[in-house]
Amino acid sequence: MGIQLAIPLQRDGTYTTKSSLVFKASHYENGRTIYCYAENAVMHKNSEPELHASIILDVRYPPVITLSPLNITVNETTSLSSENTVLLKCHYFANPQELKGIVWSKDGKNLTLDDPNKYVGGTLINPPVYIKNVVREDMGEYTCSLRNEVGSETSDDSIFLNVQYPPDVEVVMEPSTPVKTVEKSTVLLECNVTSGNPSTLQKVRWFLDGELMKEFPECNYTSYDEDGVGEGNGGPFCGLDPSILSLEKVDEKFAGNYTCQGRNVAGWGNESEPKELIVYYPPSPAKLRYYPSKIVKGASVTLECTVDNPGRPDNLTYIWYRGLHQMAEITTSNFTISPVGLETRTNFTCTAENEGGKSQQATVFINVNAPPAFIQKLPTYQGVLYSSQHINLTCIVECNPECSIVWNKDGNRIDTSNNPLYKVETKKLPPDFRKNDFESVNSTLIWNMDAWPGKKLDKTAPNSLYTCQSMPNSIGIGVNSTIEIAVDYPPEEVYISPATVIHVIENQAPSPIKCQGKGRPALTYQWQKNATSEPISRNEDLVLGPMRRSDTGRYICEAKNKHGVQTAAAYFNEKTYNPQIVFCLIDVPDAPECTLVQTERSSSQVLRCTVRANPQEVKFTWLAKESNETFVVTSNIEHHGLESFLFLDSSVDTARRYYCYANNSVGTSTPCDISVEAYQEQSRQIGRPGNLPWWKQFTRDEMIIIIASIIAIIIIVIIICIVIILVCRRKRADTKCESIPVFDFVPSFPFRAPRYCPIIQ
Repeated sequence: MGIQLAIPLQRDGTYTTKSSLVFKASHYENGRTIYCYAENAVMHKNSEPELHASIILDVRYPPVITLSPLNITVNETTSLSSENTVLLKCHYFANPQELKGIVWSKDGKNLTLDDPNKYVGGTLINPPVYIKNVVREDMGEYTCSLRNEVGSETSDDSIFLNVQYPPDVEVVMEPSTPVKTVEKSTVLLECNVTSGNPSTLQKVRWFLDGELMKEFPECNYTSYDEDGVGEGNGGPFCGLDPSILSLEKVDEKFAGNYTCQGRNVAGWGNESEPKELIVYYPPSPAKLRYYPSKIVKGASVTLECTVDNPGRPDNLTYIWYRGLHQMAEITTSNFTISPVGLETRTNFTCTAENEGGKSQQATVFINVNAPPAFIQKLPTYQGVLYSSQHINLTCIVECNPECSIVWNKDGNRIDTSNNPLYKVETKKLPPDFRKNDFESVNSTLIWNMDAWPGKKLDKTAPNSLYTCQSMPNSIGIGVNSTIEIAVDYPPEEVYISPATVIHVIENQAPSPIKCQGKGRPALTYQWQKNATSEPISRNEDLVLGPMRRSDTGRYICEAKNKHGVQTAAAYFNEKTYNPQIVFCLIDVPDAPECTLVQTERSSSQVLRCTVRANPQEVKFTWLAKESNETFVVTSNIEHHGLESFLFLDSSVDTARRYYCYANNSVGTSTPCDISVEAYQEQSRQIGRPGNLPWWKQFTRDEMIIIIASIIAIIIIVIIICIVIILVCRRKRADTKCESIPVFDFVPSFPFRAPRYCPIIQ
C-alpha cells in the first residue's frame, strides 16, 4: 500500500512531497531491492531523468522448515541384521541463519537424542538426525522444530517412519469344542495376526504337534516371467487364503496340537502357541507322548495320553502318575507343565478309563535340560577401593548339558595362563531341588594383587567392563553378565576458592565460595559454620545472603564419599596453614552500638557504657547536660576495651542527663543516655543514698503524700478542739436551767426534750 503526502507551499514556492510504501514483509521479500522514483511536470517537460533511490530489505524471520523424505519404510529384520541407519532430513532457511534451538518430536512428544548408540545428529550444527538399528518402537510421525533469535517454528509436514516387522500369530479353531469321529466334522483353523506390520500374511506354515503339515499358498508353476511371477496354473492350493486350514471328516488321526507361523514382507514371525484339537474315540491301549520333544527349564511341556479306540461311551477318564505318585488333580487326556522345573525330570504314566475298564498303561521318561542361565549374575556396577587386597567377582551359571565359563575385560578374553594379574577358580555344583536349580558352574575371577604394581590399583585408570560369559550348550545360547568396575579412592585435593578472609559490609551479600576436590564415588559437600553439627548448605557452592554481624565466623567445607571425609585446606591468613581444618572467615564490619546502665564498681556508683562493634578498636566520649547547658566530661572515667565507666559525683544534687558516644573506623554510634533521676531511684534501691539532704532523698510523689498527711493531721486536731469547746459550753448551760416536761409525743428515735429557762417577771 502506497501513501503520498504533500506538504503545503513553502516560502520559496516549492512543495515537499513524501511517499510511503507499507506492506507486510515476509521471508519472500528478504534480500530484495525496493526502488523509489520521483518526478514532476517540470522534469517531464524538460526530459530530465527521474530521481530515484533504492534500499535492500533485511527481513528477519523464524526458520522455514522442510522435511524429507516424508515417508520411509524400513524392514526391522533387515535393519537389525545389517545395522541400517535411517536419515530424517530437516532443511531450513532463516534470517538470521544461526539456530538457537532444535527439537525433534515423535508422535507429538519430544525426543531425547542423548544416546549415541541410537541417535546421531539433531544438533544446532547438524539438524538432520540419524536413527540407528530401527525397530518397531521407532515407527511414528516425526516433526522438527527450530528456533533462531526471531522465534520458533515447527515443520508443517512430518516424516512417517513405517517399520515393517514379522507377524505374531495365534491359532483360532472353529469349532473350539472337542469333535467326535462319528460326526465326520469339518474343523476350520485360522492363523490370526495379533501383531505385525503389515498385517497381511503372504505365507503360512501349519504345524501339528510341532511337525510341518503344509505351507500355503502351495503353487506349482512350471514357468515364471522376468519379474518372478508364475505363469499358468499353479495348482488347486495356489489361490487359497493361506491363513485358513480346513480339516474335513475329522477322525482320531486329526487329534493333536496345531500351531502356525506367518510371513509378511518383513519375514517369518514366531510360531504361535499350540492349539489342541481333541477327538473322542473308543478306548484302546494308552499312548503317552509329550511335546515339544526337547524340554527346557522354564518353558512348558504338554503330556498327552491317547488311546486308539475310546470305546463307548466316549466320556473317558485319565489317570496320571508322576513316578509312583498319582496326580489325582489331573483327569484329562493331556496337561501342560509350565514352567518346567527340576521335578519334571522323572517317569510319567497314564491310562484311560471308561465304564468298560482301563486301558494298558503308557510310560515315558521326560528328560529336562537347562539352557545357560544365571543363578547369580554380576552387579551392574561396583566401586573397588584402590588399596583393597581382596577383590573377586563370582557368577554362577545353570546349564545342562554342562557349559564352560570364560572371563573378558573390556571385550578381551582374560587368559590366566599368560596374565599373572588374575586367576580363575571353577566349581561344578549339583542340582538343588529346594531352589529348583539344575546342575551349575561356579566361576570366580580373583585379582592377584601381589602382581599389581605397588600391590594397588591405579586410581587414575578409567572404568573397566568385566564380563562373565558362558559358552552355549546343546539346548541354548550362552549368556553373559557385565559389571562396570570403577577404582574408588577417598576424597583428596579438597580446596576452597577463594581461601582468604572475606570482608563484607553489613547487609551486603558476599561472593559465592566454591569447594572442590577429587574422589570416587563423586564427592558430596556440606558447609558448616564454626564447626557446628548442623550444616548450613549441602551444595558445592556456598551462597550467602545479606550479612549481619551475627554471621561473622568460620565456614568449613566438608567433602566426603563412602571411603572417607576430608575438609578443604585453605590459608586462613598469610602466616597460618592448617591442613586438617580449613575454613573461610567472613568478617562483617559494623559501626558501634551502645547500651548505658547505672551500676556499682569499686563500692562507687558508676555509669557503664558497653558497645558492640567491628572493628573493635573504639573511642568513647562522655557528655553531661544540666539545665540547658551541655559540657564534655573528661574526669572520673575509665576505659576497658569495649566498656567505659563514668564514676558519679555524689555531691552533685542537680538533675543531669549523661550521654555516651563510641566510634570506630566504620562510624559513630547513636548516643546512649541516662538521667540523674534514674540514678537517685537506683541508689535508694541498693541502699546507698549518698550525701544529699534528707528532703532530696524523697521523690516528688513521696513528698506530696507526706505533706497531705501532715495537713490531714492538723485538720483532725482542729476538729477535735472545736468539739471539746462545744461540749464544755453545753455543760455550763445545764447548771443554770430547770427541766421542763417533755411534750406529749413519742419520738421514733432517742430525743432529748428542750429545756427552757423560766421567765422572770
